[in-house]
Amino acid sequence: MSNPWQVNNAVCRDDHLDKWAIKMSVKQFSANYLTLEDRIQLSLNTTNGELYGFLLTRAQTQAFLRQCDNVIEEGLKANHDERSSKLIQEFHKDKIKKEINFEESFEGGDKAPLGKESILVAGTQVAMQSEMAAISLLLVSDQQVSFSLALGELQAVIVLIEKLAVLANWRITEIEEITLESTGALDYKTPSHLH
Repeated sequence: MSNPWQVNNAVCRDDHLDKWAIKMSVKQFSANYLTLEDRIQLSLNTTNGELYGFLLTRAQTQAFLRQCDNVIEEGLKANHDERSSKLIQEFHKDKIKKEINFEESFEGGDKAPLGKESILVAGTQVAMQSEMAAISLLLVSDQQVSFSLALGELQAVIVLIEKLAVLANWRITEIEEITLESTGALDYKTPSHLH
């Protein structure tokens, strides 16, 4: 069962890609947790009817989520101070969690330019570009797939992936939340019998 999320025609704006790069306009995302492979399968279709499938490891998922959070925060910092940016980011994420439709059907696609099998993601790059998040997935096949999303759309993708990471019991977001909320120092004293 997939968990799709509709994207409002995100247009790729990255013009620095080589001949092995694929640029696209995304229409929908779908993601599943694959238990046996311990991977998140991220599928997307395009406005041209193309279907792409990617596999994210736990480490790549964690890196991708961290990069996404940084880009959203960077985008918000353009108009707000750091503390306000974090609060606004959390507010928007909570709002999206309440409004996102996980029951919408994923349309798929009639063309599969990279093949019908999902390809393992070897690296991710997320950066701000003209008020959009430019996302590049570096594949083990030495190809690069790139697309851009508005910050609100990116947050919805984050919510989708975080939901699956929790389902997978990867403890990715819990660890980051503990780190962010930890403000005190650990004062470890050697027990007196060890002096």
